[in-house]
Amino acid sequence: MNKEKFLSEVSRSIRSTEARKLVEVELNNHLKQSIEALKKQGLNDEEAEQKAVLRMGSPILLGQKMDRLHRPKVDWKMIGLFLFIVVLGMVPIFVFESEHTAMAFLQKFLVTFIGIAFAAVLMFFDYQKLQKLGIGWFIIGWGIISFALISGNMVHGSVTLVLGPFSTDISITLPLFLLGWARIFRNEKMKMYMVVILYLVTSYLIILTPNLFVFGMFTIITGVMLWGSHFEKRKVIWSYIISLVIGASIPLYAWFASGIKEYQLTRLLAYLHPEKYADSSGYHYVKIKELRDGTGWFWQSLPESGLMLPESTTDFVFISLSYTLGWTFAVVLGGTLLLLICRMLIVVKTVRDGYGKLLVIGALSLFAFQVVFNLGMSFGLFPIMSVSLPFISYGNMQVLLNAGLIGLVLSVYRKKDLIRSKTL
Repeated sequence: MNKEKFLSEVSRSIRSTEARKLVEVELNNHLKQSIEALKKQGLNDEEAEQKAVLRMGSPILLGQKMDRLHRPKVDWKMIGLFLFIVVLGMVPIFVFESEHTAMAFLQKFLVTFIGIAFAAVLMFFDYQKLQKLGIGWFIIGWGIISFALISGNMVHGSVTLVLGPFSTDISITLPLFLLGWARIFRNEKMKMYMVVILYLVTSYLIILTPNLFVFGMFTIITGVMLWGSHFEKRKVIWSYIISLVIGASIPLYAWFASGIKEYQLTRLLAYLHPEKYADSSGYHYVKIKELRDGTGWFWQSLPESGLMLPESTTDFVFISLSYTLGWTFAVVLGGTLLLLICRMLIVVKTVRDGYGKLLVIGALSLFAFQVVFNLGMSFGLFPIMSVSLPFISYGNMQVLLNAGLIGLVLSVYRKKDLIRSKTL
């Protein structure tokens, strides 16, 4: 049997087109090396080829083995956790809605269905194609922020974009910057000073909005992905510190130059001493503490006044659900979110492709930051900011954004045995 016929027989037993191409390339290279070695022993071309093929064994058995080894993988554990969280995301509708439950459920169901479909499409999408745009992801992100600065509305002190039935802040640009960083950090020709410039330019635009939470998330994503890149760790630490100091000095300088406004100082003091400002900025801190102290292990009815906090279905949905459904539900909800984060950590360790690994690291950091900060607010550890709990809080864009992150991780996992690249 000659080499071409052998490879054809092997390929017939491999069901995945992607795996078939990978195996053909690997086996072809292996056979070439084996043939060259046999020719040096004195065999002619035909004899060397036949002997090299014979050494490979049965093409059918080899094809079946390669099919099992290189078959695209589906992370059913992550999919299960994702779908369970999505189901839990319906709970606030039945707990807090009264007059418009049916309409709210229909809207939430529709957005959730779109989110699941979006994640499924991304899972089967070849994530390697995303790196072709490179720095173009940053340019798109800069364009969106610039558009928001020109035509956006100011809501609670920061710019908000209204896109038809959807309204969102500039946090929608974070996945774009994530994709951009993943490609940039895979480019070994990229110099550290160029990374610093990209970070500072983007940070400046974000601060102009101004949205300090998005600035914080962008900074965290940059730092975590930079740490997972090929750059020397000592250089990463110093460059990150310098960039952070310069980036943070811009809003601080503007703050002190224009003078600290009374309401800004009140918000800061309310976080430190909420009881003294219970009638103003400290109200939410005091109310959250009351809800925590009044939470039992099982269900209890809402107070007669109705919703406990104005943002019971958005920023404070975790503590509101905990008070109503008990710590038992809170443990299930928080535990599921943390399990999903742990599952992403496991995926990071199993991915060998450098670009895919950076994508998962970025998605993990963005998703985990939202979860940790929102839970931290509920337990009084972090200052109150507009941070949604993924898939649980009301909000169309946050569902789509986080569904996209899950889909991206599933896409990388699916091809983790099909793409062999230099590991970071």
